Amino acid sequence: MLDKHTQSVNFNNLETAFKGKSNNDLLGMYLLFKLMNNPTWVALGKKLVSFAFAIHFPIQWIVKPTIYKHFCGGESIEDSSKLIDKLYNRNVGAVLDYAVEGERCEDMFDATCKELLNVIAYSHKSKKTPFSAFKFTGIGSFDLMVKISNNEPLSDLESKSYNRLLKRVDDICKLSYELDVPVLIDAEHSWIQPMLDSVILDMMEKYNKEKAIVQNTYQMYRHDRLEVIKKHHVIAKSEGFYLGLKIVRGAYMEIERERAKKMGYSSPIQPSKEATDKDFNDIIYYLIENVDTISFMVSTHNEESSQLLTV
Repeated sequence: MLDKHTQSVNFNNLETAFKGKSNNDLLGMYLLFKLMNNPTWVALGKKLVSFAFAIHFPIQWIVKPTIYKHFCGGESIEDSSKLIDKLYNRNVGAVLDYAVEGERCEDMFDATCKELLNVIAYSHKSKKTPFSAFKFTGIGSFDLMVKISNNEPLSDLESKSYNRLLKRVDDICKLSYELDVPVLIDAEHSWIQPMLDSVILDMMEKYNKEKAIVQNTYQMYRHDRLEVIKKHHVIAKSEGFYLGLKIVRGAYMEIERERAKKMGYSSPIQPSKEATDKDFNDIIYYLIENVDTISFMVSTHNEESSQLLTV
């Protein structure tokens, strides 16, 4: 096992960390995060945005050059190309993620799937964008995923919708396989994740025989994910395919806890940040030790977790 105290990269080298940023960029980032760390300003911001939406007041002029600019690459592939080039000049690749979710009709799901296929084709043509990504809720009904995850019976119409969803997922994974562009599938709420995990494992078994093209996402703020990853690894080895995955800490903590409390079941969320950090770092060691059968991406801003990957 690797020495957990080994440190081979100095993250305090600010020249390296911020080489691609101007003083104005850094000042803007500082002010943005200062506001985001202030609960009063965050609460006020939510109310103002909700009010603006309610009266149809345009807010793009303030959102796009601030929050949007920091967290999003662009509204289209072409719009993102300048940032992609800038990152690549610093030896950083980009993952194209068409972040659409929560659509309601089959035509919209089909349109999103078509755009995702275009993204994969674009990624294939450029070494600057070695991955693509998508969300199940961008190409299928959330309510349908809830019913399937709960093993509830489907109506004839729902069964047809489910088959169309499976066809979209397979089309995406098939093109990713044919063009050799690994696809990262985002994790979602715990009450639809069982359906996602099942379908994604099926796609891995179909397309990951030679290498990990299809890659699931595991949110380590859930207390069961470490064991789930190990379970999926056992399945992959027994069925003869590579396990592909990305680990993140997670994005729905408040929603998960509120729903669990409201519906009277045990929260799927870790009891503390320390517990999340422990599982996150422990699984990194497991992934490194099994790198011959697992392809993985570690998505984190955490310095300690990042250090573990630099040995």
